[in-house]
Amino acid sequence: MAHTTEMEYLRRLRGTARGKVTRKCQLLNEQVRQGKPSNIIEIYYEEVKEAFTELERRHETLVNRICEGEEKDEEFQVKLDEEDQYIDQCLSGEALSLVHGVEDDFDEMFRRLDQRYADPIKLTDCVIDQLKKLKPQKREWTKKYQNLSNKVNAFPELMKYLKEERELLDYMDTEVRNNTRSTKTAFHSLEAKEDSQETNMTMKEEEEMKLILNGLEYKEREKVWIAHYPWIKDPHQLPNNFGVAMMKLKGTEKRLRKLGGIRSAEYSEQMINMQERGVVRKLAREEVTHYKGPVHYLSHHEILKPQSTTTPTRIVFNASASYNGHILNEYWAKGPNVLNSLFGLLHRFRENPVAIIGDISKMFNSVRLSEFDSHVHRFLWRDFEDRAPDHYALTAVPFGDICSPAIAVLAMRQTADKYKDDFLIPANIILKDSYMDDIIHSLDDAEETPETMQDVEFILKQGNFHMKEWIVSGRTQAEEDVDLSGTTSEKVLGVVWNPKEDEISYKIKLNITPKQKTSVPCTVTGTDGSDRELPNDLTKRRVLSKISTIFDPLGLVTPVTLCGKLLLRQIILYTCDKDRKLDWDDPLPKELGENWYKFLQNITRLETLKIPRCIRTTELVKPTLIMFNDASTLAYSACAYARWQVGSGKYIARLLASKSRLAPIKIQTVPRLELASAVLSARLRNTIVEESNIKYDYIYHLTDSEIVLAQIMKDNLNVGTYVANRVSEIRETTSKEEWHWISTEVNIADLMTRPNLQVNIDAGSYWQRGPDFLGLPTTEWPINP
Repeated sequence: MAHTTEMEYLRRLRGTARGKVTRKCQLLNEQVRQGKPSNIIEIYYEEVKEAFTELERRHETLVNRICEGEEKDEEFQVKLDEEDQYIDQCLSGEALSLVHGVEDDFDEMFRRLDQRYADPIKLTDCVIDQLKKLKPQKREWTKKYQNLSNKVNAFPELMKYLKEERELLDYMDTEVRNNTRSTKTAFHSLEAKEDSQETNMTMKEEEEMKLILNGLEYKEREKVWIAHYPWIKDPHQLPNNFGVAMMKLKGTEKRLRKLGGIRSAEYSEQMINMQERGVVRKLAREEVTHYKGPVHYLSHHEILKPQSTTTPTRIVFNASASYNGHILNEYWAKGPNVLNSLFGLLHRFRENPVAIIGDISKMFNSVRLSEFDSHVHRFLWRDFEDRAPDHYALTAVPFGDICSPAIAVLAMRQTADKYKDDFLIPANIILKDSYMDDIIHSLDDAEETPETMQDVEFILKQGNFHMKEWIVSGRTQAEEDVDLSGTTSEKVLGVVWNPKEDEISYKIKLNITPKQKTSVPCTVTGTDGSDRELPNDLTKRRVLSKISTIFDPLGLVTPVTLCGKLLLRQIILYTCDKDRKLDWDDPLPKELGENWYKFLQNITRLETLKIPRCIRTTELVKPTLIMFNDASTLAYSACAYARWQVGSGKYIARLLASKSRLAPIKIQTVPRLELASAVLSARLRNTIVEESNIKYDYIYHLTDSEIVLAQIMKDNLNVGTYVANRVSEIRETTSKEEWHWISTEVNIADLMTRPNLQVNIDAGSYWQRGPDFLGLPTTEWPINP
């Protein structure tokens, strides 16, 4: 009786919290409708978040108490839906009449509702009589019930169910909002953050890195690293969440059964595979009962990748789940970003004739967990059998822990450092030419390739890291134990590479869905000759997402991507009726939509673009780095070319990289923008010099701005802070003797300051090979000292 009274009290607390969420959401929605300023809306938004946190806490308390009661006397039967959402709603009308008379039979109620509404109902609750208040969902909505979710993984999902107005998503969907803001800032800022000089780690990151490094223990005999996790909270505060883990297991089993026997079998195979690889171990009953340290259980679920030939069904462990306000990932330090520069890796990848890429197999699992950390990585599994589940514990670092990337990368680097004296070049490849579990490298001699790869593999094995495969460029033959590629295309850090032809290309994904199509079709012709239908209800958000799909970290197609940025700028500045700006989900007006279609039709030609990966085919003789910069009222830019001698008085040049930035919305003078482009050029030059393995004999900076040139050359310049700071940076990072004037007609950086969809950027174009004068001796260049 006391148990029932307590349950009723906890349910009342949960109901009160749920009502508070609804009221706060209504107030927030009203502020949005009235067009209140964003700072006011943010206040109401924070109140909604606070109310929802309280609702989540109240619900977890109730569920945990019921789980305890279920373990003692099986008083309650818990049903778990396939998406781990607990729904507390009401039936009425037709739906209520369907379940009349069977309120005490939970399964029969669901069977009748399933049959009537022709779709599995995502409902679960611990109290059956509350189902009498469920409301059926309208036919024109999705096939699920409109509900207030008491437990969701993402807060914006709750708001999506509560209100239909699209403008709420701008405030509720924080991830979309933050991504949009950051992308927009990168487009509009005068000098984007990525162009600034490299900054050191913060003090917090340094401390976290020390924690991780101090926690790495090398077992010489087993050749393996043991990770002692970087705890920043007392692990003894972690609650034992066995009850919820059991409920999560039931949900995973139910989902997999609905997916079919094949997916269930693949999931079981993955569990067996992890045991065979020693990544997990089954705990004995005595250990489960008598272990005195902190204990925490991870939920696990499937990730489906049907296109994968090796693991179409993957198991993921969730260390970010909340339980009574405790999130396991918040107990550990994340550590700093220890990855190498993506720009530098791709730049070095193009430097030499032979390219190799390698993939480290199960990199995170290569590092073992300490026994202490293993017990906070427990999980339940019973292979779909109707019995009490077995208790397992992870014994290796899993994917999903907040500190896993830093631990795995630092362990691999520590391994390379241990063998650097005996294997200098292979160790440096691991240290400098790796990006998480990828090895990306280029070298001069094809005959040295097999030995280099074998030495890299040897070093990695000393830390229990194992290579999955190697891919080598070209058609050269090698020893049988080296896997040469016959693959048509591979992705190297997001860049499409054809190893057989040794060329870089681009894949353009328009990502058009049926929901985006309208009655007025627009089509573009793809490279295969087929027509692609485009949406006619484009929005600012969709435009941004499609521009962002062109991944070009080196800037090899900047003249094309600049057109997309300028188009987005037009959309952002466009003023509707009553001086109102377009919202992110407003349909584009006709005049802007037509420009967007022209851009889409043009970017499809990038799919036919083939750029040689290697920037040189001969020995480097007198390598020279040439930088160009230019600016207009629309954009400012910089680009870099490498030039070397190939014969008596003959030279060739290749594009290395480029950067282009939109001018600020607030109008700036052209001389200021020209100075900004000079700073951009100096930063790009220093990045290339720092990341490149090529030592350039000469460096030239070429600009068509006499004002900027005079500012750089003149000492004791009496100018304002804006100019002084930028001139100072240029002088500190470059030499005055490197700067020269050229005319606008031969300044190739001009291509990145004005939109031109028809510009030729093919492999043999003016853009890829540089101005004609780069093929002449420097004494014949059209430059002024």
